[in-house]
Amino acid sequence: EANQQFAEMLGYSPKEVAQLHVWDWDTQWPREQLLEMIQSVDAAGANFQTYHRRKDGTVYDVEISTNGAVCAGQKLVFCVCRDITERKQMEQRIQHLNAVLQAIRNVNQLIAREKDRDRLLKGICDNLIQTRGYYYAWLAILDESGGLVTTAEAGLGKDFLPMVELMKGGELTDCARRALMQSEVVVTEDPPSTCVDCPLAGMFRGRGAMTIRLEHKGKAYGLLCVSVPRALTADEEEQALFKEVASDIAFALHTIELEEEHKQAEEALEESEAKYSALVKRSTDGIAIIQAGVVKFVNPASQELVGYTPEELM
Repeated sequence: EANQQFAEMLGYSPKEVAQLHVWDWDTQWPREQLLEMIQSVDAAGANFQTYHRRKDGTVYDVEISTNGAVCAGQKLVFCVCRDITERKQMEQRIQHLNAVLQAIRNVNQLIAREKDRDRLLKGICDNLIQTRGYYYAWLAILDESGGLVTTAEAGLGKDFLPMVELMKGGELTDCARRALMQSEVVVTEDPPSTCVDCPLAGMFRGRGAMTIRLEHKGKAYGLLCVSVPRALTADEEEQALFKEVASDIAFALHTIELEEEHKQAEEALEESEAKYSALVKRSTDGIAIIQAGVVKFVNPASQELVGYTPEELM
């Protein structure tokens, strides 16, 4: 026997439910185990969670409280069933966001110590999936003309190679093109059905994707894409955290770029000074550098002209 509310939870009428057995709607345990569970229920009762299948085939989370009693020689089991789908979704959301927060902390720690760009990019992708915040993650660094410079991924392995070849040929998927044209997160709820041009679409089956431009001070460095639970792609906090980590990555790339430019400038200066020094030393004209009345440098030609050694002059 079942009341109207339980029947509605399953999508049946009370009369239809009366013709069913527990194993017709419970999806977690086989018939034999369910029968054993029913037989073992006593007056102390039990509480557990399971999954129920509705008439339309959809499955939802259920929390069940049971009590058993013997009446007129017949065992009766009383069950209270609660649909806890929303509660479970909230728990999963909180668990996921905590995993993402931990991934962001790990990425920032990596950024603080790793100054090699390629090792940094690989480490970022690894950290993004290590805490199970994201299923897959990949990065693509592009030059000013949109050409591919380098890539990194985690969780995809050889399945990422077709995407690399696509970008090497100067092509981008639809979500990547849209991401490069805006600063907001590009959300793809069902990649297999909407991303027909993406070689990775099949990897996102049952999952959603988020793609964003890596940008700092108006300069775009490339793209970041991750796979997330489909139910969370529209979550504002989820998107805000994704934007945050993308901003941190872009800032790190900017810093590495500045350090590389500074290093190149220093090397160019050293090379220029070396060339100037060699030129001065080989010059047949006498050249001296005098600062505040003190001789700081004389070339060999000066020594020959005045007849003094450098030590005597300085």
